[in-house]
Amino acid sequence: FVQIMTKSAGDGSQPLISVYRGAGDADAVRRLRNTNYLVAIAFGFVGLGIMFAVRNAIPLLFGASDIVKPVIAYALPVFSICYIFYGFTHTTTYFYAVDDSRSSNTLVIAEAIIVCVVVLIMGLLFQVDGIWFSPTVLQMLLCIIAGTLLYRRHKAQKE
Repeated sequence: FVQIMTKSAGDGSQPLISVYRGAGDADAVRRLRNTNYLVAIAFGFVGLGIMFAVRNAIPLLFGASDIVKPVIAYALPVFSICYIFYGFTHTTTYFYAVDDSRSSNTLVIAEAIIVCVVVLIMGLLFQVDGIWFSPTVLQMLLCIIAGTLLYRRHKAQKE
């Protein structure tokens, strides 16, 4: 749900960002982009809160055994930490809207590569806990990449 809402915020604003960019209204583009980030990150915190609150009820919905229930109750909040970062890392729609497909493609390709590496390394180093923390580590790394791409874009626009 959180991923869908976060992605919808970005996808829904892409046409507006394109219109504002075409009109030369850089301030409106920046404000809409920043609003998207705030909304998406807020959804991430809400999603994390919900997963933490219902962590003991979710296993019951799936008919989990008594042995598996505590594992799910532990894993859901741990896994859901990634929701906080997800909104920022899925800036591909912003990059498409401002005609920066290179940055967008960089994020998409980086995610595909990094997910394999992170899951493998985290699994080897931390076993099952590593698997649960992998999405958060992946999203944190993608945040760094997305932030770098945004910074470079901003710097290039000033020049």
